[in-house]
Amino acid sequence: MAETKKQPIPQPKVHQKILNIMSDVKYMQKDGKVQSQKMSYNYLSAEKIIENVRVEIIKQKLIIYPCLCLTDNTDGNQKDITITYRILAVEDGSFIDVQVTGGGHDSMDKKSYKAMTGAFKYALRQTFMIETGKDDPDKTPSGKTSHSKTTEEKDPFAGDENDYTDDIGKDQRLCTDKQLKRLYAMMKEAAVEIDEWDKKIKSKFKIEHKKEMTMTEIDKVFDSLEEIIKKNSQGE
Repeated sequence: MAETKKQPIPQPKVHQKILNIMSDVKYMQKDGKVQSQKMSYNYLSAEKIIENVRVEIIKQKLIIYPCLCLTDNTDGNQKDITITYRILAVEDGSFIDVQVTGGGHDSMDKKSYKAMTGAFKYALRQTFMIETGKDDPDKTPSGKTSHSKTTEEKDPFAGDENDYTDDIGKDQRLCTDKQLKRLYAMMKEAAVEIDEWDKKIKSKFKIEHKKEMTMTEIDKVFDSLEEIIKKNSQGE
């Protein structure tokens, strides 16, 4: 009886295709700039990322589409979402799922679109490891890159646990929409990583949404942000 040769198990093609794109798409120069009285920083636009990556995605016969979107927060003018994108190889149907968060702030009707644009931008950047330069983080305003450790390493809630959770006579009223808008504005001004601060706030105060903070708790966050803003302005 003739021996039957075992056929090799075909490997999913999606991984090699993603690696090919990583090899072909490397450095991208930041093409956008935000300038105001309080801050100035450069960023890599979603349009430029898509323009460069799309060509390689088509060449590799991949498709990318959102397969799940969850709304995490809709406080005032802010919307935070978590989207799962599927990157699929057309030739064999193999795929990977990439989960990212996105946040949009708008006083009109565009906060959802801004959140989706940001999420898609970082899905592409992180999946294909796109470089934008030595001082990469978009959270760091231009001219302050050498001081980035101030915002990255500082624990915004350092100190005695009781300072935040067991204040005698603390104001138990819930924070207002106006305070939440101020919180978002201060996080932008302080150039901190908003997603990380959101997580720390929710973890520290044992809440699911920022709107569940009390007056006393949000005041503590304001104090921490004001300290960072002051240090940044002094160039520390």
